[in-house]
Amino acid sequence: MQNLIMVNPKRVNLFLSNAPAKLLEKLGRKNALAVFREAAQKVSAYQYFLEEHSIDPRKIKYWEEIPLTDKENYFRKYPFEELCLEPLGMMDIIYRSSGNSGQPFYWPQLASKDKMIPAYFDLYYNYLLDLRHSTLIVNVLAMGTWVAGITITTNLKQIALKDDYKLTIVSPGSDIKSALELIERFGKLYDQILIIGYPPFTEHLISKGEETGIKWQEMRIRIQTGGEPFTEAWREKVKERLGIAKDDLLGVTSVFGSSDTGSGMVGFETALTILIKKLASQNEKLCVELFKGIRLPTLMQFVPMSYFIEEIDGEIVLTAKSGIPLVRYNIHDRGGVVSFDKMVEILHLHGYDVISLLSQMGYKTIWRLPFFYCFGRRDAVSIDGANIYAEDIQEAISEKAIKEINNFKLSIEEGEKQNMRFIIFVELREGIEPKDEMVKLYHNIFLEKLLELNDDFRKSYQDNPQSCDPLIKIYKLGQGPFAEDVGRIKQKRII
Repeated sequence: MQNLIMVNPKRVNLFLSNAPAKLLEKLGRKNALAVFREAAQKVSAYQYFLEEHSIDPRKIKYWEEIPLTDKENYFRKYPFEELCLEPLGMMDIIYRSSGNSGQPFYWPQLASKDKMIPAYFDLYYNYLLDLRHSTLIVNVLAMGTWVAGITITTNLKQIALKDDYKLTIVSPGSDIKSALELIERFGKLYDQILIIGYPPFTEHLISKGEETGIKWQEMRIRIQTGGEPFTEAWREKVKERLGIAKDDLLGVTSVFGSSDTGSGMVGFETALTILIKKLASQNEKLCVELFKGIRLPTLMQFVPMSYFIEEIDGEIVLTAKSGIPLVRYNIHDRGGVVSFDKMVEILHLHGYDVISLLSQMGYKTIWRLPFFYCFGRRDAVSIDGANIYAEDIQEAISEKAIKEINNFKLSIEEGEKQNMRFIIFVELREGIEPKDEMVKLYHNIFLEKLLELNDDFRKSYQDNPQSCDPLIKIYKLGQGPFAEDVGRIKQKRII
């Protein structure tokens, strides 16, 4: 079915916009079951895993009977070659996971699977940009063994070969100087420019461009990010700096990819997901009902026939065919799943007809795909029973537009009298010197935002302000705990 539909972007757009949402989800579950059965037949490690759980794959009646896998109970437990669906010589590429949550892992990918990825890119980038207009895509994601950078370049190169598209790709990677030179030299020759990068790196690129005299607002710039979440305050601030209209929902977007799946696009933001987040940011009751709290997550849609996503105990679980098949694989990202019909129903109950709202704004394409929301890995420190998330600090920085901060890290360390202290390490941008008044300023900004956003922190702070009160330590660029980040693209926020 995918091969038939995906060869034609117009056909797949029509199908995803009109097929009943329940049918798409049913097809996704059917495909996931096929992935399970193939792994049970062909993958030695998965056969051992099922035996250890006393599972006979022939007797499985319900999908929920299949045990969950993760890196510890499965992928690191068995020899690498026994995890693979085919011999390594049948794989076309190997990706490396970031290792942020432990030792790096390598993920070989099937050549047959990679034939489908350009079709998804074709669909999505035409949705964002309309590639019949002259388009320059500047890929500043890390290259090498990382999935996102190389996947985007290779697949967009295939799309660019189409006669009716006017698409040029440049891939300077994490070389800011080269990226800015390319944009300055060629940017005004194109109708539109899309910059693809990690959120902190992209923001740094924009700042450096401003310093070197690039007039961002004189070009039609759009941004796509991945790799880590950003706040709605960050999105709006970036749009303002680039001259993107406030009502342009697709001016700054994000995708969710992973080396595990071999895809840079497991999930993707749409005008619908961004509108829903905006509504939830203005309606606390809606936010709580959708996301089980007042914290706004990343919200995306996904194609269940390719990536079957479940919510188990508040975490994201994936099933997908790959060089190493993923069967009910818990990636340990905190989040959940909402069906298309359920999402529309909840929004209606809160008085929102999002389909009509989008139509009024000029967005006609609405895919009837399910949603998943994600808060990221367990990217938090804990003090007195409260989890403190990096996203809270990022939101405070974005909301207050603190341009002198380059990065930050969170930690819990032993203080005086063996008491634990919550510490925020702050790294300043190049050429900026630490000043005494910064400590009090940042302390007040971060504490105010934490008390506003984080219910658990608020209670713990009231009970034990001595431990929970953030201690601010400021460093020049690349010094102290930030020395290990020199040359690193994806930031490690918890130490």
